Formats: sequence, C-alpha cells, structure tokens
Amino acid sequence: MAALIAAFKDDHHKRYILKFREESIDGTTLPLITEDHLTMHFGMKLGPALKLRSTLARRIGHCAVCMHCVHCHGEDSADPRRHESSRSPTVSK
Repeated sequence: MAALIAAFKDDHHKRYILKFREESIDGTTLPLITEDHLTMHFGMKLGPALKLRSTLARRIGHCAVCMHCVHCHGEDSADPRRHESSRSPTVSK
C-alpha cells in the first residue's frame, strides 16, 4: 500500500486511495490490478491508470507485460524480442 500512496501524492488522487481501502486492496492484491480495473471500476482515465501501473511495476518489480513469466524471462530474457513474441502467441497444430 505504501507504493500506492507514494504514487498518489497529490490531493486529486486521494480519492483513489480511499477507494482502494474500501475495496480491501492491499499489498497482495495491488500487483493484480489491471488498467481495466482502474478505468472501469475506479473511474480513472486511461492515462493516469497507465502511469499508476507503470509506477507500481517499477516499485514492486513486476513486468507490465507478463508478470515475469518463464516465457519472457527465461534464459534468453536479455533478448528484447522476447516481449514482442509474448504479446501475440501462435497456436501450433
């Protein structure tokens, strides 16, 4: 929760902190919040929602693309193309 409060320092965003508390969002559930949750349920505009997710990812250490899945963060994780391929998986027959 400290990461959320740090991301929302100004008065304009205090209402979101209160809403998170009302919804019992804590340190365990915070990394699971998506842009859709923020925009649809919390009424945020997309820009601030994306900024919040980015800030949380930096502070918490989660990858915004895949949550550090083995596919993207395996042995070849230094290869920047790993994230590109994870966005559009192919189905093999």
